[in-house]
Amino acid sequence: MAALYGLDGRSDVQVLTPMHKGRGGTEALNESLQDKHSKDAPQIEVASARGQVLRRFRVGVRVMQMKNDYGKNVFNGDVGVVASVDPEIGEVVVGRPTGDRASLSNVDGDAVRLRFRDQVA
Repeated sequence: MAALYGLDGRSDVQVLTPMHKGRGGTEALNESLQDKHSKDAPQIEVASARGQVLRRFRVGVRVMQMKNDYGKNVFNGDVGVVASVDPEIGEVVVGRPTGDRASLSNVDGDAVRLRFRDQVA
């Protein structure tokens, strides 16, 4: 559909869904869209304490900060694009619309989320 209207599916389209969980929820849709738009890009996996992968972030995908982090000067609702990842040290560098970059070390899987979609109530 994006091509039909001359849009870039990665930056010009936002998917809205009323659910968070399930096949049609935000988590599943974001993973699917990330796979479609950046399958071969460098990535970092964020795992739980038990080693279960919670999230994957790839270079070039949109993300949204979900929790305030005053020390890193990033706040709930801030959006950006993953500029680089370093799995060795667990760092994701996010380019923001303001032109600056935020370095997020030891990424909290609940603090930063993929943002191809948003949940609406």
